Amino acid sequence: MADSLHKNFETLRSIFDEVLRMKNSTGERDRSEEFTEKRKYASLLFVLIKKVNRMVKYSLRSGREDLHREKVRVDSNRLHLQNLLYEVNHLKREIRYCHKFKSQDEDIELVPENEEPTENDKELMPTNVSPLTGHAKHLARLERELNLRKQLAAQCKELLNTKQQVFRDIVLKTEKLTSFAPSLRTLMKATRPLQEALQVPMDREWKLQQLVQLLPRPLYLAYMNIHAIELAKECDVCVVVLGCEDDVRQLELAAQTETIKSGASSDTDEIDVSSVAKKRKTHGGNSELLVDLMQEQRKRILQPHPLEVRFTIGNGAKSMDESIAVKLRYFKRLGFITAATVVSLSDADQSFADATLTQDVLKYLNDDDMGETIPVPGAEYELKNINMTTKECVEYLNSKDYGRPYRWLQTMCCIEVFNEISDASESVVVPEPPKLQKLIPDLIKSIQHLWTSRLNLIKQIRALVQKQIDLYLKEERLPTTRPACSLVQWTALTYEEYLSSAPYTDCELINGNQLFYRAVVVRGSAKMECLVSISNKFPAESPIWFICIYWNGQHNAANSAAVKSMEFWTNSLTQAMLQHPLALLATQLVRTMYSFDIFLETEGPLYNPVEYHREKHYIKAFAKRIRARPYRYIEGGTVNTFKQ
Repeated sequence: MADSLHKNFETLRSIFDEVLRMKNSTGERDRSEEFTEKRKYASLLFVLIKKVNRMVKYSLRSGREDLHREKVRVDSNRLHLQNLLYEVNHLKREIRYCHKFKSQDEDIELVPENEEPTENDKELMPTNVSPLTGHAKHLARLERELNLRKQLAAQCKELLNTKQQVFRDIVLKTEKLTSFAPSLRTLMKATRPLQEALQVPMDREWKLQQLVQLLPRPLYLAYMNIHAIELAKECDVCVVVLGCEDDVRQLELAAQTETIKSGASSDTDEIDVSSVAKKRKTHGGNSELLVDLMQEQRKRILQPHPLEVRFTIGNGAKSMDESIAVKLRYFKRLGFITAATVVSLSDADQSFADATLTQDVLKYLNDDDMGETIPVPGAEYELKNINMTTKECVEYLNSKDYGRPYRWLQTMCCIEVFNEISDASESVVVPEPPKLQKLIPDLIKSIQHLWTSRLNLIKQIRALVQKQIDLYLKEERLPTTRPACSLVQWTALTYEEYLSSAPYTDCELINGNQLFYRAVVVRGSAKMECLVSISNKFPAESPIWFICIYWNGQHNAANSAAVKSMEFWTNSLTQAMLQHPLALLATQLVRTMYSFDIFLETEGPLYNPVEYHREKHYIKAFAKRIRARPYRYIEGGTVNTFKQ
């Protein structure tokens, strides 16, 4: 159709051209007939073109109608597809809900399927359970579980009845045994001369057992376990109970009276204090009464039990002159136990024992448990009621000589403590008896080992203060000649004095829990000042020496490589390298004194006038690029030789 339309257009254009050419030429009149023919033919072509145009428009309209019908069909199919997809998603969601559905029977622990049923289980199973699968099998297992639980409930009821009967029998026997007490007292009083003659202190043991029966549960458990260790002679320990029985009776009577008055309410004190506080705001003038009530409440909460358990640990020697006693006090309202130490030393060591050596020995038993926090849940709430923080409570306990609430102590007495490894809300489970039986001997041995180490340290410090350096060095391999320098002072320092004296400190090696001393060594006009820090793990960890030499200026490890090497040579000595257990500090001091002599003898010739001449025998005064000094002693031979 398009081709015919273009062809007609070309034909019509050619007719127009011919007519125009004929008009422009002469003889127009002679061609009128030809013009008429051309006009007719052109009119027919116009009609034909109009027809073709109508046909084109008709085909265009029909095409649009077909396109519209296809669009409607596509839209309908698309809408139907979306409906189907929505239904699919809805069905998937319902399937997920069905998979996630949790029935109440899922929480019930049923008997495993692979477990072979016993004769009793076969009686509990329904009769028609032979080949069952799926839901029917699950229903059969549930019915079996129901029958089993009914049977167990009947057994539990029967056991409870038996328990009540046994409890009644125990009460009757207890009343019968209690009636024997007056007769036993009369018998004990009558046989007292016989006991004294036979040296059998039955009366004292009986009184001790009476006090033991009055102990609260944590102290009672601690006493019985330590007493069992004492009887088994596993450790050098002796345990006693100290206190007055009348004080315990008065405390129990006061607690009963307070319970009756308060109507068995644990918040009475808090209500009283808050009511007084309201009166103070409204009326005024009641501040003194509020303070008195707060002090009384603090006194009740911070009051320990009248009885205390004290166990004494020796140092492994034959006598108990040098021993450490640990006294345990129980705070019922706060729910924890504290431990304090009482040290017993010989007369020779008592005057040379610094207070830091004997106080808070238990604090160094475990690095992660310094006793500075209260690990018992619920104690912080009680302290908030009396406006006291944990730190203030620990300081109060120390000021009253009650000790510290260590974590290992609560575990030893079966008191639940916070678990630091997991969330703070969880608590440590009370150790099982086999674990507890192993824990307490280990703790006693650790305390004994720590106390023995402290005694050895006290003896070494006593020898240094008395300037008896060679007291424990007879078995050690040291030069035969004595150092030319001499020790003139050995004094104790505080942590603040140590920090002010040392030009620099290493926070990883030095902390406030260590012991600090100053040693002054003199030779001629030269003076060497040694700052010694002793770890609480002595002698497992060697003391750390900081050396400063005052001669022709100040020399220390920061500005002198020779002094730095001297410190390394002194601090590298360990207890495993020595023969005598009390020779570590003295050997370190002797090493430092020899190094000081060699430093002066190698450094002296460099100054004019020469004050110090060579007295020690060494091959070379300096070696290598670092100009190392001959601090190391060579064993063997008749001459004391030193080398780098």
